Amino acid sequence: MGAEQFSTPVRGSSGEAISVAQSGTIETDNYETGGEVHGSQTADYPIALNPAVTIQEINVTQNSEDATIEIHTVGGDVFQAFRGPTLGSRDKWSVDKIVISDPQATGPTTSLSWAGE
Repeated sequence: MGAEQFSTPVRGSSGEAISVAQSGTIETDNYETGGEVHGSQTADYPIALNPAVTIQEINVTQNSEDATIEIHTVGGDVFQAFRGPTLGSRDKWSVDKIVISDPQATGPTTSLSWAGE
């Protein structure tokens, strides 16, 4: 037979039990919209991805030495999230726009997928 855990009542300064409740928001990684971007020729760059929805997650699967991926947040901040061969996922910002550029004009291949709501 199992034992109860965490069932001790919370008491106030008077010694009487008080009601304690938790509230908040649970963020999930279930997004209703998504897509992908591929750039592989010099003419493709810069690529600006600006969907109607807010991008919540970005996954870069291919990025060459010369490519940079710039993030524009909903709040207006702009920064480089991926530079050169960096791969991986980013999911900590509400993203308004992604700009992929090739400053050396070498036409590298960059591939990423995104999801948002």
